[in-house]
Amino acid sequence: MKITELYPDVITEDLNYELKTVLSQDNPLKWAKTIVRFANGEGGIIFVGVNDNRDAFGLSIEEIDKMKNLVVQINDRHIFPHAKYAFSMRSVDNDGGTVYSGYKGFPV
Repeated sequence: MKITELYPDVITEDLNYELKTVLSQDNPLKWAKTIVRFANGEGGIIFVGVNDNRDAFGLSIEEIDKMKNLVVQINDRHIFPHAKYAFSMRSVDNDGGTVYSGYKGFPV
């Protein structure tokens, strides 16, 4: 399934959208910069479980929990004042077993 089937306005990465297969724990400052950019601008969404071809392949629930924890850690340890954000999930297969997760940052 393409991300455009879930969100028709997401054509490519831009100032409001980031498409990522996973959030890597190797470089938390990179994610902090993206989160701050969203917080200082009009907000934005990081779609996790979506590749560069816009295929929404999804993540397991365990991977989503790790991603959420990483965003919380980055916000708590590297961003002051803390950014406002929310998480959401959507199913990308008919079995309901695979989901992608989106992080939405809000302007501060």
